[in-house]
Amino acid sequence: MRHIRPMNLDRVAVVGTSGAGKSTFARRLAEQADSACVELDSLFWNPGWRTTNAAEFSNLVATAVSQKTWVVDGNYASVRSLIWSRASSVIWLNYPFHISFGRLLRRTFRRGISGEKCCNGNREGLSKALFSRDSVLLWAMTSHPTYKKEYPKEIEAYPRLDVIEIRHPRDAERFLLSLKHTA
Repeated sequence: MRHIRPMNLDRVAVVGTSGAGKSTFARRLAEQADSACVELDSLFWNPGWRTTNAAEFSNLVATAVSQKTWVVDGNYASVRSLIWSRASSVIWLNYPFHISFGRLLRRTFRRGISGEKCCNGNREGLSKALFSRDSVLLWAMTSHPTYKKEYPKEIEAYPRLDVIEIRHPRDAERFLLSLKHTA
């Protein structure tokens, strides 16, 4: 796999496991790059945790990535080719499991206790997070090893993309700071 600093930040896909901080990183990057920020979760999840149907989701994503500049965050395999075929760069937040899961656990408890809204006004309940088959925590435990295997292959399938693999949150912060200094 190639590990280079992206040279073209016009259209960036930010990927990584749940809890890695994709949305926060993508918002900060989009702000610095003066680009639109597209959060796939907000396109997929409707109020009441209802999902967008597959065709509509694809259309929403296709419209978003038809713009000249953007930063997209999310891991939806169903629309990955739509995004990556238009992207100039991919940034993979590939943190060790204990870091991303710890962050996810803290976020889940914070949202569950405070009632903080996410994704179109939805709220994450602690009972669902702790005792459900639809638990984001369970999802993180099962998807993390899958992404570790899938992403190197996926990245190799798009050799024209500038790619950076960031392995620790402090490196993500350094990357964002380096962009400020070069702006």
